[in-house]
Amino acid sequence: MAFQGGQRVEVRVRTQNLSTLYYTAKIITVFSRNDYIVLYETRWKPYNSQQSLLDIVNEADIRPCPPTPEVIPIIYQNGDRVDVYYDGAWRIGTVISRVEPQYKYNVRLENSGFGLLSSFYRIRIHQEWINGSWITPAAPTLAMAGLLYPRQCHGGGSSWHVTLAPPQIHGLLLRVKGDDFKAQHFIYASVSGREVRLHHTC
Repeated sequence: MAFQGGQRVEVRVRTQNLSTLYYTAKIITVFSRNDYIVLYETRWKPYNSQQSLLDIVNEADIRPCPPTPEVIPIIYQNGDRVDVYYDGAWRIGTVISRVEPQYKYNVRLENSGFGLLSSFYRIRIHQEWINGSWITPAAPTLAMAGLLYPRQCHGGGSSWHVTLAPPQIHGLLLRVKGDDFKAQHFIYASVSGREVRLHHTC
């Protein structure tokens, strides 16, 4: 797949323990036949946490950003394969338990004994980019309670709607990411009835 300058993508990085991380980046330009120069959004230059890392990356380690799902799950089941957002990157893992009542989940990272406790809004369904198509290896079993539906609102931003939201999340302060925000930018919102009310970005 040929990527274009300015395109927003995800770059695969493997750690020493063979865990897979995906960082969001922007294609700057073609470097060679199979390599691109990318500018990371949340990966920084060594010894300089204020300046984004500019790097040369092979095409095999680049993929488009996954599509926004039609529904954003609040409830995951044990065994669901997911990506969890931590320290600026998406990390592949498996849900092992849920912590009530804030809808937090313990996720065991792939190829690692390390686990993360993460809120639902920092978790997404895992997908693989294979032969130009997005594949969900194992679709999670989603409960019909607590699904966030993205929708457009006036002003060009994003708003969210809760369907059959369980009463435990009413009034909960959360952060959600819209497509029009960078990976590290979120919107403060609170659940009230069937609506997620947006407040401001941070």
